[in-house]
Amino acid sequence: MMNDSEFDFRIAAYSPETIPMERLARYLTELATLMGNAPHVHFKGLRKGSTVVRAVVEQEDIPKVQARLQLVGRLDAPPDVVRCFRAINGLLREDNARGTLKHVRTAQVIKFPGDEEALPARIGPIKEAGVLDGEIVRVGGKDRTIHIQLIGPDGQEYK
Repeated sequence: MMNDSEFDFRIAAYSPETIPMERLARYLTELATLMGNAPHVHFKGLRKGSTVVRAVVEQEDIPKVQARLQLVGRLDAPPDVVRCFRAINGLLREDNARGTLKHVRTAQVIKFPGDEEALPARIGPIKEAGVLDGEIVRVGGKDRTIHIQLIGPDGQEYK
């Protein structure tokens, strides 16, 4: 019988034999932070196939961890949950992979799109001719570009 405190995090990029130890450590660190209650979340082992990390949560902390994981993907998720999700997803994207975090008993699944997620289009730099009126208060720079600071007629500072 499976323990209701176990979670599987699948990284579809490596096998347990090929994942670099430093990379696994980064995934584990972000996963522990995402799950919250880090002192009560434990590494149980790796399973074969893709790299599947088995994590075990102490019995009394399961409701807290599950409640926290339910916040993933919500607009009102705490900033640390969003940061951890993005960090894990970024690691997966760098590894050309995707991943899932699954509660073994309830089959609650969080998907990490990783390399399947479309990156936002980069915009800029934008160059446009224009005019600024004002008083020059500073000119300088350490490189080949010239840095100028202006104070406009409305008191606005321009760099």
